[in-house]
Amino acid sequence: MLKKNVKLIFTIIGFLFGLVIAHPYVMLVYMITHPKGWGHPGHDLSVVGTISQVFSVEMVPMAAAFAIFCSLIGLLLAILFERNQKLNEMSLAMKRRRQVMESMHRLLSVLSHFIINSTLVIGTLVRRLEKRDVKGELRQELEKILTEAERNEEVMKLVNQCEFLENFEETDASMQEVLELTRKLEEGLTK
Repeated sequence: MLKKNVKLIFTIIGFLFGLVIAHPYVMLVYMITHPKGWGHPGHDLSVVGTISQVFSVEMVPMAAAFAIFCSLIGLLLAILFERNQKLNEMSLAMKRRRQVMESMHRLLSVLSHFIINSTLVIGTLVRRLEKRDVKGELRQELEKILTEAERNEEVMKLVNQCEFLENFEETDASMQEVLELTRKLEEGLTK
């Protein structure tokens, strides 16, 4: 509720400040610094007299001017406050997005490292088997395995070069899933 009514609340506070503090303060300064001084017949030196003069009917236009002016200041402060809140929220969202991006990059790095390593091992073993005198159906199967291993290697190179993270949806649930998946994969693959 407070977030929706910030402008109204700040404006009311400004209005009250202008009416109850700013206007009486200016009147007090005027009474003190007026050339005729405190002894002028129009000035009542008592606290009650001073307050009654500040809030007298003759001072209503001046009090209204102070109230309106301070209300506008309150409204401007509310606008600044809301803008600051939005900037803070955007900063927090950018920080979360940066964390997810770093996590995604780590995830891709870990995955590509293990997939490329296993692909290289598979390719090396297939080439060793091909050097032996393997014929027929087994040779065709080895060639298929080698082709798929090379394809895996090419795919992982493309994934490492890809900038698909730019379009990543940054909902809280998806960020948490990515962070959790990265943690689990790092734990599982480093055992």
